[in-house]
Order: sequence, then structure tokens, then C-alpha cells
Amino acid sequence: MLWLGWELMFSTIGWGAGWLVVRIATVGRLPNVGIREEGNYDFLPRLAVELIGLLALSALVWWLAGALEA
Repeated sequence: MLWLGWELMFSTIGWGAGWLVVRIATVGRLPNVGIREEGNYDFLPRLAVELIGLLALSALVWWLAGALEA
């Protein structure tokens, strides 16, 4: 179960969101692999992209919760 949670949360959701955020922020320069090629990226840069993605999703949820509250 731990593997499945890690795979879904970090490797799929985190990478997809982080890939988009980093790609926009670096104007298409990084990450230099496709959105479905996270296995071809080194571990630490991949982890950074995944954490950026999760942070971006958390910020979006936090912002939407505040916007809906008002």
C-alpha cells in the first residue's frame, strides 16, 4: 500500500503538476523530458519537480478554499 500511495501521489500527480509548473517557469527548457518520461530523469531533480507540483496543488486548493469562503 505504501508503494501504491507513493506511486500515485508523487510519481503521477506530483510529477504531472510539477512538470507543467516547471516547464512554464523555465519557458520550456526544463525538465528536458516528456511528461510521461519521469523514469528517464535523475532522482533528485525528479523529486524536486514532484515536490514543486505538490506544493502548487496545495497552494491552488488553499486559494480555492479561501475564494469559496468569501
